[in-house]
Amino acid sequence: MAGGVEIEELFPHEIIRSGQDELIKDLDQTFSEKKILLAHAPTGLGKTAAALSVAIKYALKEKKTVFFLTNRHTQHQIAINTLKSIQKKTKQEISCIDLIGKRGMCNHEVAGLFGNEFNDFCKSVVEKGECEFYYNIKNKKELTLDAKLALKELKLKGPIHNQELISYCREKRLCSYEMTLLLAKDAQIL
Repeated sequence: MAGGVEIEELFPHEIIRSGQDELIKDLDQTFSEKKILLAHAPTGLGKTAAALSVAIKYALKEKKTVFFLTNRHTQHQIAINTLKSIQKKTKQEISCIDLIGKRGMCNHEVAGLFGNEFNDFCKSVVEKGECEFYYNIKNKKELTLDAKLALKELKLKGPIHNQELISYCREKRLCSYEMTLLLAKDAQIL
C-alpha cells in the first residue's frame, strides 16, 4: 500500500457512525502529535474499524508497522475481518499476520502441556530432529522448497486469522509458529 491515503478511504464501512467519528478524530490527533490515547467506548461502537483505519494511515505515511493487540484470541477474528474489509474496499494488498503463542499454534497434541513443560517438549523434539513440522520448514537453517511455496501462497491470501493459518500448515505438515514468524518479517500489521 502506498502512503498518502485518507482515513475515509481506509475505513471498512460506507458510513462512519456517530461516536466513531469522535474516536477517529481523537485517534488522528493522537497519532499526529505522537501521543498515547486511552479510549473507553461501549461494545459495538466500532473501535476496531476506527483504530485500524487511523493506524494504517499513519503507518503507511511513516513507514511503520501496526501492532494490534487483544486480550482474547476470539477478538483477533474481528481485527482480521476488518482488515479483509479494508483490503477489499481499497483493492490494496495488506500484509498482516495474526500471531498467538507458540503452544496455541503447535500441530502436536499438547493439550496437557503448559508453561515450561511445553517449552521443554518443543525444544526437545526440535533438537532431536523429531518434529516433522519444524523440519518441513527448515533444513540445516535453510528454508525448504515446501516452506518457500507456502510463504508465497500465504502472502497472496492477505489477512488471515491464526486458525486459518494453523489449518493450512497442519494440512501441509508445516510448523504454524515458524511460518508465522517468517510471514511477520514483511508484515505491515501484526
